[in-house]
Amino acid sequence: MKFVKILKKINKSDISIAGGKGANLGELMKIGILVPPGFVILSTAFEYFLEKTDLNIEIDSILHSVDIKKMHTIEDASEKIKALILGATVPDEIIDETKKSFKELDVSFVAVRSSATSEDSKTAAWAGQLETYLNTTEQNLLENIKKCWASLFTSRAIFYCFEKGLHKEKISVAVVVQKMVESEKSGVAFSVHPVTQNKNQLIIEAIFGLGEAIVSGKITPDSYVVEKQRWKLLDKNINEQRKMLVKASSGGNEWKELLKEYGKKQVLSDKDIVQLSKLIVKIENHYGFPVDVEWVMEREKFYIVQSRPITTISEIEIIQAYRKIMTRPLSLIDCECWDIGERIKLPEKFKNLLFFDPLFIYTPKKAVAVYYNFTDPKQNLQPLITYIENNLSWFKKEKIKFNKNCQKIRTLIKNKNVDYKEIAELNHEIWPTIAVANVLGSTEFFKVSDNLKKICVQIREESDDVLHPSLTYLNNLIFKKLKIKDIQNISLTEVLNNNIPNKIEIKKREKGWVYHKKNIIFDAKKYFKENNIQIINPTKKQINVVAGNTACKGFVRGRARVIFELSELDKVQKGNVLITPMTTPEMIPALKKASAIITDEGGITCHAAIVSRELNIPCIIGTVNATQNLHDGDLLEVNADNGTVIILKKTKE
Repeated sequence: MKFVKILKKINKSDISIAGGKGANLGELMKIGILVPPGFVILSTAFEYFLEKTDLNIEIDSILHSVDIKKMHTIEDASEKIKALILGATVPDEIIDETKKSFKELDVSFVAVRSSATSEDSKTAAWAGQLETYLNTTEQNLLENIKKCWASLFTSRAIFYCFEKGLHKEKISVAVVVQKMVESEKSGVAFSVHPVTQNKNQLIIEAIFGLGEAIVSGKITPDSYVVEKQRWKLLDKNINEQRKMLVKASSGGNEWKELLKEYGKKQVLSDKDIVQLSKLIVKIENHYGFPVDVEWVMEREKFYIVQSRPITTISEIEIIQAYRKIMTRPLSLIDCECWDIGERIKLPEKFKNLLFFDPLFIYTPKKAVAVYYNFTDPKQNLQPLITYIENNLSWFKKEKIKFNKNCQKIRTLIKNKNVDYKEIAELNHEIWPTIAVANVLGSTEFFKVSDNLKKICVQIREESDDVLHPSLTYLNNLIFKKLKIKDIQNISLTEVLNNNIPNKIEIKKREKGWVYHKKNIIFDAKKYFKENNIQIINPTKKQINVVAGNTACKGFVRGRARVIFELSELDKVQKGNVLITPMTTPEMIPALKKASAIITDEGGITCHAAIVSRELNIPCIIGTVNATQNLHDGDLLEVNADNGTVIILKKTKE
């Protein structure tokens, strides 16, 4: 019988012999994550030990006397079982294999860590239930292994086992023995924010010294919140640390006082935070569920010493989370062309390096809100950026094809007898290139070379002259063919299949719809539930306060005017509050009349922000949903000093 196995020969399917901790560490090694080298004393060793010493029969008998409602029975059982294990002699076969593996590891100090065979499932986590012994030497190795075995029967572990109904199952324990990393910094990380449960944010906690101090709660760690998609540091909470846990010269651990100026420092640099965040996301992507990770840093290198599922994330959060990116006056035909171009054509054209999964929500008289699932790792832009930077000549050829298709569209638009199907197909072809140019050309989020940026700018300029005019032309062609007053809510597929909805159906669609993956959905709530979709910024929720970021300070009251198209600018009268997804240079005359500007989108250097500061008009940007929650005629109080808009009086206008 084999009692010991090295970590690199273990994977996630070995939980029954290596426990959750051991199995996950071996699995991480296989995907290239830095894990301190080591070996696992398998659960078979523990079971063999119990059998050879006849402790299995005695332990079963003691556990039968436990009444979970009477704490003293748990404590009595624990003390008896631990004493039996610690007092028993370990069989020579186990000792020999263990000593041999320790010598092959060729280190002076190791971490000895319990690893229960039922630990760390998605519904139960043994974190903190079993014991870990840091800075263990060869002299106290066997003693600490027995302590790990005994920790399966601490009073808290027994209580947890009974509470979770695990006492009826066969539970064993393995022991992980690893090279002791002399960590200058350590901590934990959650791939989903455990408080807000935002799946697009991860949180890292960090301290100086050994990680046991953070687990025990004796040190308040730094915490950093990171947005996964853009690796943007959203929040930092720096806490002064007055002491740290370090390895004692004689083995074991000891506390060391920190100099005041050192203890006040941010534990991880911003660069290190991003590097660690990418490691955490890599682990989450590999497993396919949110993870709780323990990490250490030694000589500027990150090592992962544990990974397990997060058990506190509610089911609604382990889903696809869609976040609104813009609101636009789009028809259902526009949405379908957009969807086909990005969801289907984009991965075909760009070597399956990227895909987008747009979701469109139409609300009556409020245009279409466009959402993206940025929690999906397949929508990561970095591989695409790297590929194009390394294959710039290929991308230049793509630009030439794009220009030719644009010219074809211009020619077709001039031809009065054009087939709208041909216009649509060409639109699908140019859309992926436009989408890529738009995101790569955004210097706010992505670092690209000057050459690539130049090509992207050229594509975007060309697209401005073709994309929207072609969609408008396509809508007009279909309008003339069908002779229906309002084609806002008819899809291209329906037109091509000659499956035009009747007047009752169209009237129903005017009340609102969701378009997703070629589906037109009316019962959005049911669809989202069945497809595990969560909308981060609901479009239908009516609220009395809208919040955003201040672009230009000021305080005013005025009537709302919601603008989606340039043709609506005449609605704006002097003193009105202008609300729009984002301003454009063509809006300047209306902006000069407005008493305040509110936008869904934009950062501190966006058009609305710059113009508002020039005109000295209060301006709030990046509200996400102002165009959805504010209506023409609402009486508003705009406080751009703190970035809020209060609806004083709603109107049915």
